[in-house]
Amino acid sequence: SMYEQLTNNGVRGLSLDIKLDYSDRSKLRLVHNPIDYADFEIEMETHLVRFLEENEEAIVAINFEVIDDSQAAIRSTILANLKNTFSNLFVNGVSLTDMTFKYDNDLWKNHDEWPTLNEMRSSGQRLFLFHDRTEFRSTEYGFMFRDDVTKENFWEGLDDCTARYQWNSDKVSFPNSNLSWSRLFFMNHFDSIAGTVGEGLLGGGINGWGRLYPRIKQCMNSNGSIKPNF
Repeated sequence: SMYEQLTNNGVRGLSLDIKLDYSDRSKLRLVHNPIDYADFEIEMETHLVRFLEENEEAIVAINFEVIDDSQAAIRSTILANLKNTFSNLFVNGVSLTDMTFKYDNDLWKNHDEWPTLNEMRSSGQRLFLFHDRTEFRSTEYGFMFRDDVTKENFWEGLDDCTARYQWNSDKVSFPNSNLSWSRLFFMNHFDSIAGTVGEGLLGGGINGWGRLYPRIKQCMNSNGSIKPNF
């Protein structure tokens, strides 16, 4: 579960696929390819909220990918539901919306770079939210379009590290902003070999340090020596 990964495995970055719940359009589903896991808001409350309440200094990054949203009306409904989820859920009395990082906040206007982890903890903005749809940008909710903020490698290919998007961009490109902070590096490392289970998914094998660290170095060699942020 998300809670177990965050609590027991030290995970601080989550990649989550969401889609509209067509049986109840006021809700979202947490999915991945053909697998439908659960109600999105319930999962966020059960796992993320619980973890943040128990770990008051933890900082978590979430990368959302929106599925099955070919129609503008569907995308609009998904965005409205996503906003509702972050407004409706609370961590020790503070809404998730108030916990998201907002680059246009006055706290950061004089920063030449991203705030430090301690500065983020002090501000209460402990959630990074990225997404893959331009129309989901929202400084009010802290929804950042990933192409404005991050660079990412292609997930497949454990023996190399090639570009997926914004590979050669060094600085963020926030709309209507003069910020020139360094672009964050989201390193995508995923084993596509069918049947990998057990230690291969829990830190050993393909995902063990012996395979992961060499790939980190490959990525750094091809992206200008930028270390992964998550």
